[in-house]
Amino acid sequence: HAQLAYVFSQVLLPRQRKLLSEIHAIYAMGLKHALEFYRIRQLATKDMLTGLCNRSHFNDSLHKLMSISLRTKQKFGLLVLDLDNFKQVNDRHGHQQGDEVLVEFSNLLTRSLRESDHAFRFGGDEFCCLLVDSDQAANERVARRIQKTIAEHPLFTQYKVSTSVGATTFHDFDTQESLFKRADMALYQAKHSGKNLFKAA
Repeated sequence: HAQLAYVFSQVLLPRQRKLLSEIHAIYAMGLKHALEFYRIRQLATKDMLTGLCNRSHFNDSLHKLMSISLRTKQKFGLLVLDLDNFKQVNDRHGHQQGDEVLVEFSNLLTRSLRESDHAFRFGGDEFCCLLVDSDQAANERVARRIQKTIAEHPLFTQYKVSTSVGATTFHDFDTQESLFKRADMALYQAKHSGKNLFKAA
């Protein structure tokens, strides 16, 4: 929302009011266009259910972070997360409860990260985090913190939902595809080794 307000020290003459009306129309149109652009940009980069950034924004953010890392030699981490037992929430309790779990997990994810880090929802119950200035040990600390918070949260304990996490760290030779594939394979190993597990690659 936005508002244009004008304050004058004296009453305007009719001619001045007419001029102000014409100027207002110009400013209001520009402001309307700016707000519409912002709204479209939000729709293009935000997940509407959780408010997290979506996969499209993840690709842009990853590209920028890789460029910074190559320039500064500062490493960063990638976490890929998947909710254990989420399907049974939808199947047994309905999609409204499933959405509640997704929204609360997104809030929990955001609270578990630093302001410099970024969380994304890829769709369904798959999420990603980009951890700035992070190595494998730091990746694991963040992942364990997320898992511990879920284990202590009444909503997740009620539905027996936990999270499996795959993690990796960016190297100079990585492409976007190789980095994501490595973290995704680590998640695959975590999911197939049991539940509520962390694997690094």
